[in-house]
Amino acid sequence: MEMTRKKYLTVFLLTVLGDFVASCYGYLIAHEQIIAQMFLGFSLPFINFLSIKYFIDSKTTRERLKITFCCACAMVIGSTSMLLLLKDVVT
Repeated sequence: MEMTRKKYLTVFLLTVLGDFVASCYGYLIAHEQIIAQMFLGFSLPFINFLSIKYFIDSKTTRERLKITFCCACAMVIGSTSMLLLLKDVVT
């Protein structure tokens, strides 16, 4: 049971980080900051690798749905935190 909690926590935290970086990536493309965009684009697959590995290793549909729900909640937090950061920086 402890490993399952750690797996979901790992997936959640990496997805928050990955979605935040993906939002930054889109912002950097729009504002022509090529070098920073290049490094973020390079790091995104490595950030998302473990979440994808856990999803592929899951045996049941129920477990995959749990991981999908965990990722969806994390993406809400990642995108919202990026927007709030930009709101504070711009104003």
